[in-house]
Amino acid sequence: MPISFKFIAKKNERINSLLLKEGFSSSNIYNLIKQNHVLVNNIVIRGRNYLIHQDDVIDVTLNDETNNLFENENPINVCYEDEYILIVNKPYGLDVEPSLYSSNNNLSSQITHYYKINNIKSKIHLVNRLDKYTTGLVIVAKNQFIKNKFSKTKIIKKYLCLVKGKTKEHEIIVNRILKDPSSNKRIIVNEGGKICKTEYRLIKYENDNSLLEVTLHTGRTHQIRATLANINHPLINDPLYNDEVNGDMFLKAYYLKFIHPITLNEIEIKL
Repeated sequence: MPISFKFIAKKNERINSLLLKEGFSSSNIYNLIKQNHVLVNNIVIRGRNYLIHQDDVIDVTLNDETNNLFENENPINVCYEDEYILIVNKPYGLDVEPSLYSSNNNLSSQITHYYKINNIKSKIHLVNRLDKYTTGLVIVAKNQFIKNKFSKTKIIKKYLCLVKGKTKEHEIIVNRILKDPSSNKRIIVNEGGKICKTEYRLIKYENDNSLLEVTLHTGRTHQIRATLANINHPLINDPLYNDEVNGDMFLKAYYLKFIHPITLNEIEIKL
């Protein structure tokens, strides 16, 4: 079923101005009006300069999207779903997007199949991404417009991980991270790169390993893995940042909390 929104005009202005403030792009507005998907007081309008008046009722129906990804029929683990978003629990060892080596064996292809059997007409809009060997919560928006709304949404993200050695009880680490030009690794640098802020708390210390709860205050690729390796506490069995690997790496995105950008309800998910 198509996704639609209703807005009440607060003042006299052109329809283009109101929809821009609601988060639609100029090209979105042009296409929606061209396809008769914008109504004012139940009347289809024909142009972006249409003048609306205070208390007018504006109905907008989003365009269906065509998803051309390969399908994978493996079931997904749905943690939350509504008309606008889907939150799934990604398993270990699975890429979130297609790659040269996983054109259909990836989370996006699994969601593509789920969308097909549930008649959800959307591309796969990943709000957050996880590494192949990281498990846990991934948010997927059911339309590009909804994903765009997440750009102004603060998301609290917490992870669990197992690292080498005994860490401090609590630490906040602010540094700069940069892609290593010679590998897939990220490196911590004194100058350049992007600021990253990582906070952790020690949950348990046993057998010379520390179980940590990590809160991300920024969202950089490999942020947890590179930051903890840089302070000599690499993740156990991390194939990139630990020289000793004899099993699976444990890094789980286990907690999300945010205000839903459409319904404005608080969403809190914990694995």
